[in-house]
Amino acid sequence: APREDDWPVRADGLGAHEVIVESPHHDDDWGRLGAAGIARVLTAWRDRIADLERDRRLRAVVAFKNHGAQAGARLGHPHSQLVAMPMVPPALEEELTGARRHFETEHRCAFCDIVAAEAAAGPRLVMATDACLAVAPFASRTPFQTWLLPRVHAARFERAKDDLLADLAGMLAALLDRVDAYLEGPAYNVVLHTAPYGSGADVEAAFHWHLELLPRLFRVTGLDLGAGLSVNPVPPEEAARVLRRPRKTTD
Repeated sequence: APREDDWPVRADGLGAHEVIVESPHHDDDWGRLGAAGIARVLTAWRDRIADLERDRRLRAVVAFKNHGAQAGARLGHPHSQLVAMPMVPPALEEELTGARRHFETEHRCAFCDIVAAEAAAGPRLVMATDACLAVAPFASRTPFQTWLLPRVHAARFERAKDDLLADLAGMLAALLDRVDAYLEGPAYNVVLHTAPYGSGADVEAAFHWHLELLPRLFRVTGLDLGAGLSVNPVPPEEAARVLRRPRKTTD
């Protein structure tokens, strides 16, 4: 609860912070883990998020992977993290607000509309399977920002089935392989966006869980920080064109 006995108003810390150790091998990364290894990581995320829901004090979970120093990685051993908190973080709240607004006016999920539009050979489509889509979102905040979304509407990642996570992991492995090859092995973040615990019917109908891949190609500028604006010199259509190219394999 907020403590209002002095200024500024503050609250005691509360939450959970878990580290997912992804491999017994120190030099592994998601590129080396491959689809099967990434699927195990995503399954661990799902199961831990579901378990943390039992703590009724918690409202939301952010699961993320930092790869490389420029992306915030501080430990050399391959790992990812989950942070559960008693409030909805601002970035997720902003997405929820936009999703609810779209649903109120259009009576459809905004993310489902993105899936439908880009699946029909949209200019920002990167790759697609029967279960998932990868797209460079319109007005991407950073160069080569990519969303990975399930085709079937679902607000909560912790309800995802094993076969969907396997499909998603295969797509993520292929995408990271292209990022590594075409963007010269940059640092990157992978972040999960999933509905808060205890969400009502409005969120269940309007929100659509997804993964966000953020290659770290440029540093944040004063304009980003001072104006709250995103500076991205690579249009998402161009980013999608680059990442659509499959890697050439050799015998």
